[in-house]
Amino acid sequence: SIELNASPLAMPAPPVVKKKKRSSTELLARTVHRRARPSLLSSDSSEAQSYGGFVNLIAVVAVVSNSRALLQEWHRIPLVRSIRAHFAEEAPVLTKRGRPVPPLPVADSVVPYELGLSFIALCLCVVLAVLVERRAARAPGRAASFHLLRALVVFSTLAVPLALCSAAPPRPVSHAITLLGACTAMMKLLSYAHTNAELRRKYITTGAQTKLRRIQSSNDDLDAVAGEGEIAQPNAYPANLRLGDAMRFMAFPTLIYQTRYPRTRRIRSAWLLKRCGELFLVVSAMLLITTQFVHPTVQRSYESINNKDAWSFVERLLALAIPSLFVWVLMFVALFELWLSILAELTRFGDRQFYKDWWNAQKFDEYWRLWNLPVHNWLVRHVFFPCLNLGLNKMAATLVVFFVSAALHEVLVSGPCHVARLYAFAGMMGQVPLIALTNALHGRLPSNRLGNVLFWVVFCVVGQPMALMLYFHDTVQSSSAGAKGSFGGEL
Repeated sequence: SIELNASPLAMPAPPVVKKKKRSSTELLARTVHRRARPSLLSSDSSEAQSYGGFVNLIAVVAVVSNSRALLQEWHRIPLVRSIRAHFAEEAPVLTKRGRPVPPLPVADSVVPYELGLSFIALCLCVVLAVLVERRAARAPGRAASFHLLRALVVFSTLAVPLALCSAAPPRPVSHAITLLGACTAMMKLLSYAHTNAELRRKYITTGAQTKLRRIQSSNDDLDAVAGEGEIAQPNAYPANLRLGDAMRFMAFPTLIYQTRYPRTRRIRSAWLLKRCGELFLVVSAMLLITTQFVHPTVQRSYESINNKDAWSFVERLLALAIPSLFVWVLMFVALFELWLSILAELTRFGDRQFYKDWWNAQKFDEYWRLWNLPVHNWLVRHVFFPCLNLGLNKMAATLVVFFVSAALHEVLVSGPCHVARLYAFAGMMGQVPLIALTNALHGRLPSNRLGNVLFWVVFCVVGQPMALMLYFHDTVQSSSAGAKGSFGGEL
């Protein structure tokens, strides 16, 4: 018999239940969008947020602004002015072949032909992707033979628009929009093929039991949303291999393919109009800052780079840091908070958490996990996990992830500029040692806020303005050389 007054220490410990680890292959079909969630900064969000990162950003902006003013006043000190005059050489005029370097026109009123042709090519690639998956489903024994067709379709989704933009005169804005859409479609179709391949594998292994059994993806743990949202009816494999299902996925603001998603019940017209008005105001502010501050400063930096004037280069870098930072923050609001939310409202897509509080990131790896959740989820699911399946360790898989991300960043920057300088690629791969550095310093610093300040300075004050100046210089130099005529048509 057990004594009632026995000590709790004498009671037997409850048995330890070990959690069953899921295999890496099962993670490929793991649910990413599980419930309807509002955007983090939206008025619909009920979570309390910390904005300490923005306070650090204000401090960084104040320091950079005063540093630039100090640097400008430094030239007026008599001793410094006399020393610079002694060592100064006559600066060459900013010309090419006897002519001044032409300023870049602000806008192009005509929609370029490559934009329309790229859209047609993307639609054809979606149709081909569905046809390939249907054929693979009808011949499960020869599914491996369709891998080459899938790879060609996915590759063509990005290669065809890139070739069209390369053959056309340089139009940075139009080509950036074209290649961004092509890159998004490529990532979506890769997820479509990858997820359906995993569903097909499960369908084959369980199809021997009954012909009528259809396998759903690992979305069985999808949470039902009470009140504000509803779950779309499940599409069982292979019934999901329909053109309408694929087109609906292409319209959703996500890069992860699932057979069902959390959906809202209706489209809120008043909310949608308000977001469209806010998007118009934010884009207008971006254009205003770009034309009034960024563009003139970048043009003046051309001479500093040509003359290898380090002092002037640093002054231009600091002058460009603040307006480019404002444009970047406005771009984040326009894309992640407004545009993706508008797409989600139009398609009744429920999961609207496209980012987390990246502004409070104390380490660089935290920033990359929080800044762009659609791309982060895609890289983890379709690059990181497959690398683990191939036997790579986590460090090697992480390097592959950053390599893929760096290659895509380089395409999105070099393609519109018609130059291949690998600045964006080097910047992305340089994140790996920065991640190791901030991870090593984290916990050793007297305050975690210092890590956040380091993030703002390295990423927003130095990295982006420098890349912008270097790409502008090489683009103008390449276009002025007469390879493809003038640097035509756009900012």
